[in-house]
Amino acid sequence: RTDGFRDHSKAEQWNLLAKLEREIADGTVVGLAFSNVGAPVGLEPGALTQSQVDDDRNQAQPGALAFDAREKLDQQKLALTLRRPFGEGRQLRAVLWGLQRDFANALPFNRRVDLDRKAWGGSLVFADASGPVHLTAGFDVDLQRDLRVNFENLGGARGDETFRQSENVTTLGPWLSAETRFANGFGVVTGVRWDWTRFDFGDRFVTATSGDGSDEKTFRDLSPRFGIFWRHSDAFFAYANYDSAFQVPTTTELQTPDPDGGFQSDFDAENANGVEVGAKGLLFDRLYYDVALFALRVRNVAVPYENAAGVTYYRDAGESHRRGLELALSAWLAPGLSARGSYTYASYRYQDFDSVDLGSGAVVSQDGHLEPNAPVNVLGLELRWDHPSGFFAISSLRYFSKLWVDDANSASAPAATTTN
Repeated sequence: RTDGFRDHSKAEQWNLLAKLEREIADGTVVGLAFSNVGAPVGLEPGALTQSQVDDDRNQAQPGALAFDAREKLDQQKLALTLRRPFGEGRQLRAVLWGLQRDFANALPFNRRVDLDRKAWGGSLVFADASGPVHLTAGFDVDLQRDLRVNFENLGGARGDETFRQSENVTTLGPWLSAETRFANGFGVVTGVRWDWTRFDFGDRFVTATSGDGSDEKTFRDLSPRFGIFWRHSDAFFAYANYDSAFQVPTTTELQTPDPDGGFQSDFDAENANGVEVGAKGLLFDRLYYDVALFALRVRNVAVPYENAAGVTYYRDAGESHRRGLELALSAWLAPGLSARGSYTYASYRYQDFDSVDLGSGAVVSQDGHLEPNAPVNVLGLELRWDHPSGFFAISSLRYFSKLWVDDANSASAPAATTTN
């Protein structure tokens, strides 16, 4: 519970998590997990312009006050797990889960959104490490059923219904991974995953003046990966990986400015291909290090923008190149006392992205600009003390370099340091 740093930013959230595991016959373990998240109060102060920040950084956006912007969440999730061994080195793992979410959001303009979500799914994984090649095969299936209803926002009060749409998403994902280790410490890992995702939007608010915005779209892709590694000893491990990834847009990202509903039919899934090279190990029996270099090419990045009415929608950026360095050091200073330091350098730049200026309608190239909301430098320090009784204390510090807040890199937020 917090009153918030800014005006109109009070928030309250309650979390409950319960887990139970029990071993039954033949080493089989069954588990049950339940979580409940309740956020009955979540006032939204909204974003400020630079001049508003200079005038009073604690103030709320005028629209947030006029329309009483806020959100409320009630969510429950239940998961059932099973782990069953099949002889030496073989194991079957299964998960079944279900989720229910009620979300209400009063936006800082004339719109209130109610979202009722029912989702469920499961996964099945079989691992076989009994032979020279360690094999792991799995299959994921997830289903999501949403009902999105929009209303007029009359100063925070619910007005007439203006939009009603069902949004159904079904995903399937079989995958296979194999790892081979050789006597000299070298090894090879390879894998592949196939994803199939179907969106089905049903317009439930068809009137004499609005068309039927019902639509459907299917995404599918094959994502391979390959890597080599070398374990010289328990104190040194080096690796190099090639990975590809496939990520479909969310139902929110697919929303269209078209008042008749449906979604942006030309919106593509995000595809990433990249390499990572790294090493980790132990020095002087007390200093653990982990260093990695990465380079990614990401196509069809979902980029948010606001229309003239202040409503956020998304569009595709043609391509982005993401390169960086990650470094972490952990040290055991004394019995029960440890320290950790981390540094990340991340350069995420657009390479093929043309946006449209909302004022003039002109096409503007954003090539070479850094992606907004991604600090180039992040530094973290942490000191931790653990008592044999289980009591522990942590002190941490994190530094973030300035970050750009728009695609044109014309405005930025200053560097910040947080302590806990």
